[in-house]
Amino acid sequence: MNTNESIYNEEYLSGKADGTLSPEEQAVLDTMFAHDTALQENLQEIVHLKALLQKHRARLVAPIPDDVKRSVMQALQHEYAKEQVPISLAGGEESNPTEVQHVMPHRHSAPSLFDIVFGWLPEPRFAFATVLMVAIIGAGTWIGSRFISAPQQALQEKAVVPTVGFTDQALQNFSAVMAGKITLQKVTSSFDELEQFFHDKGVSYPLVRPKVQAVLAGGVVSEHDGVKLAHLVFECTDKSLLYMWQVPTKQLAPVHLQVASKTMDTLHTGEWLWQHKPTNETVALWEVQEKNVAIMCSMVSSLPQPKMMALFQ
Repeated sequence: MNTNESIYNEEYLSGKADGTLSPEEQAVLDTMFAHDTALQENLQEIVHLKALLQKHRARLVAPIPDDVKRSVMQALQHEYAKEQVPISLAGGEESNPTEVQHVMPHRHSAPSLFDIVFGWLPEPRFAFATVLMVAIIGAGTWIGSRFISAPQQALQEKAVVPTVGFTDQALQNFSAVMAGKITLQKVTSSFDELEQFFHDKGVSYPLVRPKVQAVLAGGVVSEHDGVKLAHLVFECTDKSLLYMWQVPTKQLAPVHLQVASKTMDTLHTGEWLWQHKPTNETVALWEVQEKNVAIMCSMVSSLPQPKMMALFQ
């Protein structure tokens, strides 16, 4: 492809990128695409470059330091001097404009690629500085992502601790009790004995004694992120089990146990929430003020919800 043909191609591709081609010019461009698939890649590059420059337009037209202006003007003078060299000296042979005109019609005048890409700028003579600034912006972003974001990301990854929903964890605990994976550390029907056991094991909050029609069977102490938590098991008259988990409300975030904000707002009002899971477990959630300490309670069983609710009446 000779130099003049390349300029005309750039002109048509720029017109396509700007949406300014006439139907006749679009037909010519379609013919060009059919014979030269590389032009489609050139079109995508022009579209991408124009979009990038437009995105940073406000930043790019900012005043340029004097030393940068001098360097840019020197570069421009050098480029303009090179453009004055005849094509025969630059390419080795004279191009024939008449051959180009057989390929496509003339669109008024053939701008250079410089004008096509940077013609929208208020002061095109500073286009080389524009390119320089775009390169600096891109390099700064890349360097920042490598030398600033990476350590922060590593720190975040080190600090992240898995979070689990309070209800979901209660269901998992109940399943472990039913499967025999969690066994009672203290077997007793006395709340006083169980509370003393919890205290000796490091549970620092008061024990909630629910008014439920079931017999206390005993309890287990677990440790979650250094916090000792109380688990209780009750036995109903039909030998079914009730599992209860008690956690201080203020400890929910530090031990990475979540309760949805809307759910928490409801529980703060003293209302109980009931759920019957597809796996046939029934869950009850409520909050109790025990000796001026807010305790979040969950009770899980395999009983139908109406039957379990009747145990608390």
